[in-house]
Amino acid sequence: MRPIAFVIVAASILACGAQALRPHPAQAIPMFAKRTGASCELCHTVFPGMTNYGMMVMMSDFSPLPYHAAQDPGFFSVVLAEQYDSNPDGSPPPPKLFADNIGILSGGFLGPNVTYYLEQHIVDGGFIGGTDQLWLSYNQLLRGTGDLQAGKFHTPFPFMPAHRITIAPYATTSYTVGSNDFNEDDSHWGVTLAQMQGTLMYSLSALGGNQLICEPGCAQLGGTDTNHSLDFSGMNMSDSPFNYGLGIIYNGFTPSAAGPIDRFDRSAVYLQYTPPGLRRLQFQALGQIGWDSNANGDGIGLHTQGFFTEAQYDFTHGNWGVLRWDSQNGQSPVAGLTLDLIHQFTPNFKFTVEGRTLTTGTTMGLGLEWAGPWSRHNVLPSPVLGSMPGMNMSGMNTSTMSNMPAMNAMGPSASPVPMSALDTTLSRGDASAGENLFKANNCAACHGAAGAGGGIGPKLAGIAGQVSPNEMYERIKHPMPPMPAFKLSDGDIANLVAYVVTLTPGQTVAAEVARAHSTQANATPGMNMNGMKGMQMSMAQPPPVYPQDQPPQDAGGFAYFAAVETGDPARGGHLYAQDCARCHGASAQGASGPAIDDMGVHFTPSHIAWHIRDHDAVTPPLQLSDKDVSDITAFLETLGVK
Repeated sequence: MRPIAFVIVAASILACGAQALRPHPAQAIPMFAKRTGASCELCHTVFPGMTNYGMMVMMSDFSPLPYHAAQDPGFFSVVLAEQYDSNPDGSPPPPKLFADNIGILSGGFLGPNVTYYLEQHIVDGGFIGGTDQLWLSYNQLLRGTGDLQAGKFHTPFPFMPAHRITIAPYATTSYTVGSNDFNEDDSHWGVTLAQMQGTLMYSLSALGGNQLICEPGCAQLGGTDTNHSLDFSGMNMSDSPFNYGLGIIYNGFTPSAAGPIDRFDRSAVYLQYTPPGLRRLQFQALGQIGWDSNANGDGIGLHTQGFFTEAQYDFTHGNWGVLRWDSQNGQSPVAGLTLDLIHQFTPNFKFTVEGRTLTTGTTMGLGLEWAGPWSRHNVLPSPVLGSMPGMNMSGMNTSTMSNMPAMNAMGPSASPVPMSALDTTLSRGDASAGENLFKANNCAACHGAAGAGGGIGPKLAGIAGQVSPNEMYERIKHPMPPMPAFKLSDGDIANLVAYVVTLTPGQTVAAEVARAHSTQANATPGMNMNGMKGMQMSMAQPPPVYPQDQPPQDAGGFAYFAAVETGDPARGGHLYAQDCARCHGASAQGASGPAIDDMGVHFTPSHIAWHIRDHDAVTPPLQLSDKDVSDITAFLETLGVK
């Protein structure tokens, strides 16, 4: 071990045993970005702020992430933050310029169904830090949709206030009442049972104190030596404009040095809104009420209430703005505006300027923060993202799902379904025109040449097996950030969809639409619907990518080969035996020519077809029509398929 690494680890262990465990802002987790091959932007807006998908991954204790990971497990990360505050807070306060955070993050799997996480601060707020989180979670409860978490973790609460992107905390969630030091930004020892159902994540927790690991009462969930409470939290996180959450802290208990104990409750409602036509803008708000029976040791009950509303705007090119209004009553009331301007040099390195004007005074802050190691080189063409068991839909009654375009539930009275105007438009899409639109709108910058992946957007080659043409239409017509709105006509979108579908072997829009409308989707109770397409996408579900066991396909810069998707593999097998087997072998595993039995795994259909069309001169010469080329391509795509 290098000397500096030894010093860091040793200091972490000493700090863990020398300092009371205190609440700290959660940080980014670049080791998971490295583990999955995904970009930081998949889970983070501005780190440590979370996207809706990132929130669901965090709230489900990382269970959606793959146990068998990508190239680099990346179990450890480091966080470094320097801060300037014109009016620093604390007792005693730190200097105006100080090291705000030096921390180590570690997380991952101890087995297929067990995850863990450690967040250890060596320095926090200019002083010796402590262990903020240290937990284990078993993730196979409730038929694979639930998890049981035990250890020290942030208070389960809607929208995860500890993951703020501003320098200053939210006044409402960080406020304490009298001698009761409980607040939602805090972390506690406890046990949480959580479950995910579709876009809804909810949990029930028994919370204790946040003392040292070895201090008496540190893991106590009852008694009179430390605070404890019951916590219920529910959060809806979908790709719809409106989302919401609810948090209830019930029957809280805080010991009092004088007088009766303080029993307390907290209740909060969280709302989030993203305008459909302006996805770079997001509004969120939270209102909370509280009650304490004896926060000051005088036996007098106190009612408190707080509220904040916040707007976050992505100016693009790594620039963000945040404007917030805070209001909190109580013994030390506070209200006012906070404005943060943030520039991300890279997704894991940012600079923040903050100004606050409150009833308690005006302050200015500067922050520089980095988490890593991570770089764009860690991004894989096809991120390995795993899935959410909570999306299991076995046993659903299909009678309520007639609006799902990819649905095809055979019932006893199946009958033809008339095509909608949109389906008619999609079925007439021109793939060649769609390819020109793909190039003209520079789609390759995010999705890779011919949709082969490599940018921030999902890989499109192979996606037609997972996403219906109607869903593709919706995602182009009403894009989710960071995808821009191109404002294309329905005809142009149909052409783009037709082109994207051809990047998946054996798929055509016409065939997909015909399948969806060949029969009436009648109610079929108990029908197994695992893997059904057409659902509203949960933010607990990562963007669609190519199957994990298949490497990225190479488009090779080739244009679309007309009608390649209509190839007949049976006829292609006969043509192969007649014209190709003498050089490439009867099973395509090579003879005088190279092996080509795995071309369908590594190359797009058009790439294969153009290789055949532009084949080097051979004797006797190949005399193949475009139909012959498409048929041989279709045959080669069937080889090596497991």
